[in-house]
Amino acid sequence: MKSAKIVLLCLVIPTLLFSKNGYKEFEWEMSVEEISSLVNDLTKEEQLFTFFTAPRNAFFYKYADEIVSSIPNPLSFVESDIISYDSESRNLKFYFLENKLLGIKVSFLNKSIIRTMTDKYGMVNPVRGSSLMGDYRTASWFNLSGRIIVWEDYATGMEYVYYFDKAWFTAIQKLTIEEFRRKKRESNSLLD
Repeated sequence: MKSAKIVLLCLVIPTLLFSKNGYKEFEWEMSVEEISSLVNDLTKEEQLFTFFTAPRNAFFYKYADEIVSSIPNPLSFVESDIISYDSESRNLKFYFLENKLLGIKVSFLNKSIIRTMTDKYGMVNPVRGSSLMGDYRTASWFNLSGRIIVWEDYATGMEYVYYFDKAWFTAIQKLTIEEFRRKKRESNSLLD
């Protein structure tokens, strides 16, 4: 029994010490002001809404075997607006909820980065989807402590990698799957 505890500690301590709770030097829940002190060209995106596809695609990837048509949007359970800021010099987009960093997007054009990502984060099997931006492939990595990583590959040659807060996503993911399954049960109950 004592040796099992020692083995468990040997596995848990490195995970806690080396887990990423953000992206590079940016940590989840940093404020816009804190990010601005690290990024000289941080500019707020001026648009009616923020197009943040990563939570929806992470949900789609995780529950692809259950989703036949319309993909539920986990952001429907977020009551405040998500605001985005760009840094052109760093090729990053920052997503904030109530002035707290929750995600970061990196864009790639004609790079084909999936192999590099699987080498770094582990094997995945991309799934295909369709959106307003066109047909795409997506994959997600959930096995990382503190963050979720989503890769999106569009037919336009654009690829996006999102890093976002695992704790935040886990909460809205739970609400989304519960609602999705409830609606599915209700529609099945219409059968006679």
